[in-house]
Amino acid sequence: MFHAARPGSPQIRARLVLAALASALPLALACGPAPDARDADADPSQSRSTPALVQRFQSTLDSAWAQAQTTDENFPGATAAFILPDGRVFGFATGYSDVDDGIPMIRDLRMPSGSIGKTYVAAVALQLALNGELDLDAPVSLWLGDDTLSHEESRAIGSSPATGDSRPGDASRTGEESGPADGSPDDADPGATWFPRVPNHAELTLRNLLNHTAGMIQPYFEDPGFAQRLGEVFRSPRGYMPARQFIVESVADHEPLFPAGQGFHYSDVHYVIAGLAMEAATGRSYYEMLDDFFLEALALDLTLPADRPDLPGLAQGYAHASSELFGTPLEVVADGALVVHPMQEWTGGGVVNNPQALVRWAKLLYEGEAIQGDDLPELLSVGFPPDSSEPHFGYGLGVSVGEGEHGPTYGHGGFFPGYNSLVTYYRDHGVAVAIQINSDDAQGMQRHLDSLAEVVIDAVRVPGDLP
Repeated sequence: MFHAARPGSPQIRARLVLAALASALPLALACGPAPDARDADADPSQSRSTPALVQRFQSTLDSAWAQAQTTDENFPGATAAFILPDGRVFGFATGYSDVDDGIPMIRDLRMPSGSIGKTYVAAVALQLALNGELDLDAPVSLWLGDDTLSHEESRAIGSSPATGDSRPGDASRTGEESGPADGSPDDADPGATWFPRVPNHAELTLRNLLNHTAGMIQPYFEDPGFAQRLGEVFRSPRGYMPARQFIVESVADHEPLFPAGQGFHYSDVHYVIAGLAMEAATGRSYYEMLDDFFLEALALDLTLPADRPDLPGLAQGYAHASSELFGTPLEVVADGALVVHPMQEWTGGGVVNNPQALVRWAKLLYEGEAIQGDDLPELLSVGFPPDSSEPHFGYGLGVSVGEGEHGPTYGHGGFFPGYNSLVTYYRDHGVAVAIQINSDDAQGMQRHLDSLAEVVIDAVRVPGDLP
């Protein structure tokens, strides 16, 4: 989804510190090879395990949690994982899943992974292109130019949100609506085409959308009026803006930030339009394609489509930032379901995840094993380099391409109300590391991941440290 950092909550930090002092929390919680790992030999009791590495990783994660409780960082708990060059996956947890109830975090719990979902969207698009089902460089108007608003969508624009569990593409237009019965705004009539009102609509390609060179704003943080409107939507039980409504309310009739392909600006709107284009081009729902191409094919069992609020195995999330921005409740899971409908982000994110699945996905994707075909040149090609002296660094198709002290890196971060996520693959070492924290104001996210990655890469570098 979107990204944010906001001041911490003293009340939550105080409860965390008191809980830590009051109980000897067993911080070495359920670490070991992950259920998503396909290697049947990956068992912590087997001789092939790496006890020293596992211990160092857990200790580093626990230390990050403990130190955060003495600062203004919001860090209730976390799950984390790494994958080794041979494909073995190890999952970990620290802190609390639910602070008030004193429920420890466990390694298999899921959290919405926000914009990390864009890595799956781009992969689906690239697989479709390699299959010959669409052209990434064809104009998006080919599929969406005549697309129209339904009566329910037009009625909801500027008034009330959709509710229920419908999907935002063509198959979703039967979702219940709660708007007024006295008609819709003049600029959102039923049957009206909406795509000609999108910035750069005549020139847009799927590639522009997927590498964020389409020239649209990120409405969640760059349009205060939209943020206020979204807060009204979230106050309706299970309310959200379906895709077309989201696009019209956020960018319709705006001037583009730059001509298509001539700059970079990150926006969830780009990926929501891409999702509609893929569905229109194929006649299939996005989630059907995601399941067929990747989730089922790669046995990513801890990754699920975020197509309804009542998703299994959720950790409690603490919306420190979103409660200020959008007026969401501080605790975002109630009665086993998310209080913020995850369909708000759809192809701007759109999955719940776990670090064990994330590191497997990253390794498969960035080693060219997830997508069928010669995908890496397209996937990692940067659309608009921020620095012309380093044209290979920037944003590819749903991937941040960079370089650090450990060499080239590929990955993504993600924000969803109540949660933050981060995954990085280290090309020169064949390893990936991921972390999810059940707070959307986890300021130390990158620092924590860097420390965990250092532990794994050091172990991989040392001869004899791994069996």
